[in-house]
Amino acid sequence: MEPDVVSGGAAGFFKIERQGLHCEAMAIYVNDSYFIEFDMNIRSNLDIVRATYEGNSEDNGRNLLAALAPDAEWTEAAGFPYAGTYIGPQAIVENVFKRLGGEWDGYRAAVDRYFVDGEHVVAQGFYHGAYRATGKSFTASFAHVYTLRDGKIVKFEQIVDSAKVWEAMRP
Repeated sequence: MEPDVVSGGAAGFFKIERQGLHCEAMAIYVNDSYFIEFDMNIRSNLDIVRATYEGNSEDNGRNLLAALAPDAEWTEAAGFPYAGTYIGPQAIVENVFKRLGGEWDGYRAAVDRYFVDGEHVVAQGFYHGAYRATGKSFTASFAHVYTLRDGKIVKFEQIVDSAKVWEAMRP
């Protein structure tokens, strides 16, 4: 991006990503001096992933959509009722979240702990919910493995105790 000319100097915006932290900054060069102003809304990969779990379901969904890269790859585990790999936010919403919302009551992913390693974040916890068609409830352990680049989720992989989910779905 070419900087804008600012009376006797130049200005430009840039993004900084280092060790899983993301922020934007503006640099201004005037009269042989640099002035850098940072957006203080610095978010780590952990902050980005955590925001998709720790609010109400509407906020979590909004935060997830904002965090997904346009070509995000989302893999629901083999053996899970919604198994498959879906590319992009629209496919993810249609094939996973609309189905969960339409078939389950109180479905939620409750995270017990997070693990971070650079661009990777793992959320570990338990799913809970009741399948509408049978009225049966379940609790199943899960791990969600996220890969983030430039502050966006580019890959998701689900690991889950699918047998517990299927038990709730069987009449």
